[in-house]
Amino acid sequence: MAAVVALLIHASPAIAQKKIVYKPDPRYTGQTVWEFPRAKEKTIDIGLWALIIAKEYDSTVDVQADLAILDSMAAEIHRMLAGRTSDMDKLLAVRMFMFDPGPWNNSHPFTYDLDDPLGQHTENKLLSTYLKTRKGNCISMPTLTLALMERIDPNVELYGGLAPRHVFCRYHDRQTDDRFNVEPTNGGTPARNSWMIEESGISQVAVDKGTYLRDLTKREFVSVLMEPLCIKRRRTGDYRGEMRYANLMMTIAPNLISPILMQLTAKMNLHDKYAYQNKAWKRREALPLTEAEQREWHDLHMDVTKALKRVAKMGWREQTEEQRRAYLERIEEEKRRRGENN
Repeated sequence: MAAVVALLIHASPAIAQKKIVYKPDPRYTGQTVWEFPRAKEKTIDIGLWALIIAKEYDSTVDVQADLAILDSMAAEIHRMLAGRTSDMDKLLAVRMFMFDPGPWNNSHPFTYDLDDPLGQHTENKLLSTYLKTRKGNCISMPTLTLALMERIDPNVELYGGLAPRHVFCRYHDRQTDDRFNVEPTNGGTPARNSWMIEESGISQVAVDKGTYLRDLTKREFVSVLMEPLCIKRRRTGDYRGEMRYANLMMTIAPNLISPILMQLTAKMNLHDKYAYQNKAWKRREALPLTEAEQREWHDLHMDVTKALKRVAKMGWREQTEEQRRAYLERIEEEKRRRGENN
């Protein structure tokens, strides 16, 4: 813990959001993702809704059983705290429980899954999967961090945060006013804004407009957790199903970059499907588009054009091949380091 504390003084400040007194409701009564838009910010329990999303993705997920696992983990963290009450004590206790091997986690800490660095196995982004495998990614790892903190003290100011293709946590200490990023994919250590800007190629426009590197509301964070639902439909060619979930994300967080990009992708996929059908018809390999389909095709084209202009104004940039290659090289370096330490 001492090493982490020493790093905190070098962390970058965060942008504070409006203070809310949280009273999360963790009860599962059969809710579905379609009920989430009516949830009130102060009562949202991220752990609960992450598991409801997991069940939407995979009907075999046992929400009640996984909630019990979260509660048992929180009980162990409370024992580790031994009456200590500061925000920093709570943050470090959650970090220690998750990432440091010891009797508190049966010497089986939670780790980053180096075998799936690009998130090809979409189910690995689910909290339910992470609880089973203890191998996670930049979606599941901050989700568990937030879910555990909610159960320790829901009013510790720990939030989700976004960078391009990355989710992390942001912390504001109520006793000391320290503010910094917390990186669950790197053992819960602090990370400077400047480091994230350099590593991810974040534009100044994206920082100024709050596209990246700001505190997310709980509603916004939960909307990000719905991305696997879109991806699952996309991979089966169910672009209307993909659109339905993307539209749900937009209903929840209409100004957040992740839902905007998910809806944009869904529209592009459906537009391209129509384009393919049109070309196939000209080759006499398919029936022509109906008038309604033709109108939708043209409407989708207009929507895609508008959305591309919108994300450009928000400072979004497409990942370059150089950035992708550099990321994979860092993963290989970490694999070698772990191999040398074992």
